[in-house]
Amino acid sequence: MRPTSRRLRSLGFGALALAAAFAVGGSAFDAARAAAGAAAWKEVERLASEQKLEEASQRVAKLREAARAAGDEADEAKALVREVQLRTALHGYEKSVRFLKDQPWPKGLFPRTALRLFYAQSLVTYGRAYAWEIGQRERVASTGAVDLEVWTREEIAAEAVRTYSEVFRDRERLGNAKVAALDEFLVPSSYPKGIRDTLRDATAYLFAALLSDSSSWRPEQSNGIFTLDRASLVAGDPAASRLVDLGDAAVHPLLKAGAVLDDLEAWHAGRGEREAALEARLERLRRLHAAFTDAS
Repeated sequence: MRPTSRRLRSLGFGALALAAAFAVGGSAFDAARAAAGAAAWKEVERLASEQKLEEASQRVAKLREAARAAGDEADEAKALVREVQLRTALHGYEKSVRFLKDQPWPKGLFPRTALRLFYAQSLVTYGRAYAWEIGQRERVASTGAVDLEVWTREEIAAEAVRTYSEVFRDRERLGNAKVAALDEFLVPSSYPKGIRDTLRDATAYLFAALLSDSSSWRPEQSNGIFTLDRASLVAGDPAASRLVDLGDAAVHPLLKAGAVLDDLEAWHAGRGEREAALEARLERLRRLHAAFTDAS
């Protein structure tokens, strides 16, 4: 699976859009409310397509506030993502991502997971889009708040890793949920049924992709690749991987990626899902091959 750009590709916010509202009740009231909501979102799309982004952003803000007041976490999260996309087009990444983090987030597993994935991928997209500019920055004392205008490449990557780590901690609860639960947020892969089709899979593969991307590594990590035990990395060791601290900046990213994929492979193998376990193994080999080939 991969993040999807949906209709707002022109906004340049890479890749993410949130799941549509979940099932609506069958009462006449619920049906009327659903129809009104669909009409409101259709109007937002119309305004965005006409490049009336400020007005569209204001409409979405009202939808977000209404959803929060009604306790509709799915629609609240959807509106927050769309508002951030529109704000990005209007004000740039730095202000819109700060806005995203400053807002209260839903507590439910799926809406919160979607927002975390959206936030992490937003950091990755920003880091790649402005790589040259970011590369000129020097680290300054941080207040702890999200401040993309001054963060270095290492700080942006560390925040993305921290956020993916939060999602990864929920992997047991995500294991029985299909990617389709966030079907407008993540595009299902073209793999056969049972391969890469759970939210646990999506989290692991997105996280491993970030950790394996050497463009976000520190210089000592790029140089340190030659000191890694390649045979051990290729073989994998779920028991040893359980001891890897994914939040420890001193641990090499490839070791973390191996730990994430070890966990996924072992989980699928334990459920008798041999094909899915093999795919996790193959992804490990792909990532390692690319990393060591680029370094040579």
